[in-house]
Amino acid sequence: MTSPGGDFLDARRKALEDSFFAEKDYRLLQSLRNELHDLEQRKQLAHVSSILNEQVLQDMVECGIRAETLAALRMIPWIEVAWADGDVSAEERAAILKAAHEIGVKEGTACHQTLEAWLTTRPDLRLIETWKAYMVELTKMMPAESMAKFREELIDRLNTIASASGGFLGFAKISKTEMDCIDRLTNFLEAPK
Repeated sequence: MTSPGGDFLDARRKALEDSFFAEKDYRLLQSLRNELHDLEQRKQLAHVSSILNEQVLQDMVECGIRAETLAALRMIPWIEVAWADGDVSAEERAAILKAAHEIGVKEGTACHQTLEAWLTTRPDLRLIETWKAYMVELTKMMPAESMAKFREELIDRLNTIASASGGFLGFAKISKTEMDCIDRLTNFLEAPK
């Protein structure tokens, strides 16, 4: 014989079990959705970047790089040099925005918004490591002459950004910190000798 309270307790137990499994199922479903979303993001990045290395693609996804903002990837070293001295000067900001406009980044686009965010708040240092991994993969695919031209243009652009603040009385336009940063960002791109 069941007591009147027994039915209530059985009902409560069942409700708790249902709630527990519903929550667990929800978490599993969310996990699956996140995995599928990351997979789709990696596929899109692979398509627009020609990178096939899954770890590089996953690192790009984890850093918030999407196919539609891939153009921002080429601006990562610009941002790194601008932040090298600890903050981005108004002149460096203007130089970067001008450079972005020159490569076709339009105001209001996702790429431009990403750039604006990076100019306001220094990005996570993992972003530069992801850029370097991307460049390593790119150097495997690009002809040596094209990579040399890319490196040369990157150095010119980085020097323009670093010298935007002007230095003191026209001297030392690029600080030692900025020069060291430019070297770190470009030396590994040299073709093996």
